[in-house]
Amino acid sequence: MTSQAEAGRILQILPHAVAKLRDTAVLAAPSNRTGIYAPSLETAASVLFTTIAAGDVAVHLGEFGSDVDHHFGRAYAGWHQEKSLALPVAQRRDCWRGAWNDMSLGTGLSFAGHTAIATVSGFIVDVASVTGASICPCGCNGVVFDLQDPSPEAVAQYRGRRMTVPPRGKKWT
Repeated sequence: MTSQAEAGRILQILPHAVAKLRDTAVLAAPSNRTGIYAPSLETAASVLFTTIAAGDVAVHLGEFGSDVDHHFGRAYAGWHQEKSLALPVAQRRDCWRGAWNDMSLGTGLSFAGHTAIATVSGFIVDVASVTGASICPCGCNGVVFDLQDPSPEAVAQYRGRRMTVPPRGKKWT
């Protein structure tokens, strides 16, 4: 068992990022304690870094849960290593494809033809190709990406990798 503070030092991320990895089951931990299982931390520490290519977008996710706003009719938002992967691909992507209220439609459309990656504390948990963008029909004025299966090149570049964790701020980079 490793402490969350030590896990943060090893992974070079802040404590809140370690907690998010723990809460989303990207890092395995016992439910009644705050530590991280050492084998899980070793696996995470061995994940190679990648750089997000020009034109691609990374969206930063929180813990999986009900979407109380029901953006574009989705039931869930966020990510969890077990719960998200239990969903059909289209529904899993719905959990992270949008309602970005800090993005203009023009910016969202500029990512069409590029790759979107979903991250939790810098760890890439999903990859898709952006085919377009629109404004969420629920009235929130958030931007929603149209996503499809990623190209083999995008899979090779991003799947199973991690990126440098951006400072707190926008939910997308």
